[in-house]
Amino acid sequence: MYQLVVLLENGGPLTPSKLAKLTGRSVATISIHLGKLRSADVVRYDSRGRQTRYWLKHKRETGELLKALEAVIHADRRVSLHEFAVLMLMRSQLGQQPAAAISKSKTIADARADIGLLLSLVAYAGRRPGPEADRESAAAFRAGATEMGLEDAAPVSRRATQLDAVGAALENLRALAPSAKAVLVKGLFAAVTADGTIRIIEAELMRMVGAVLDCPLPPLLDDLDPAAMAA
Repeated sequence: MYQLVVLLENGGPLTPSKLAKLTGRSVATISIHLGKLRSADVVRYDSRGRQTRYWLKHKRETGELLKALEAVIHADRRVSLHEFAVLMLMRSQLGQQPAAAISKSKTIADARADIGLLLSLVAYAGRRPGPEADRESAAAFRAGATEMGLEDAAPVSRRATQLDAVGAALENLRALAPSAKAVLVKGLFAAVTADGTIRIIEAELMRMVGAVLDCPLPPLLDDLDPAAMAA
């Protein structure tokens, strides 16, 4: 959905057919996303004959909102994993991503290093404090890597999972082909469910990845009630 906001921010007003051509998606899919943006009061539109044109309603306000959010998050000069997930999610939903066209053709093998970094972060995020922490994160990483066909991959150290580096990796992973994105999400889901429990931060990270990569998540994640999840 963030692709539409980026395009509308930089080239609106645009019709659904034009947006479909620019994104490589069907007009029906674009119309569904535009309907969601209308419900969220993000876009305005008008109809001329058989054509409907869309543009951002709060173009300046969305940028100001993100700047305010970043200022609050960075106020103590430390960014928690939860804050990182929220900020990346907000950036993706409000369209604050580079507008340059991205060739979406990379394979899992092409993005091996970036995937390893992201998978490591997810594996470390879901482990519980205690003597079994290292074993749990290793098992989560192994489950995810195996699902993605990266059986020989090894996790990076916790120190290496710096959030700036993860953010850069996510930006690189936007260039994955759609089928590779689906494999990545499936692998990350295998990691977060390796211990039989999906924790709140794991669900937040999965939703962030889905939003940034514009990739559907497993239905189970959409149905989860945060109030019933482990912290």
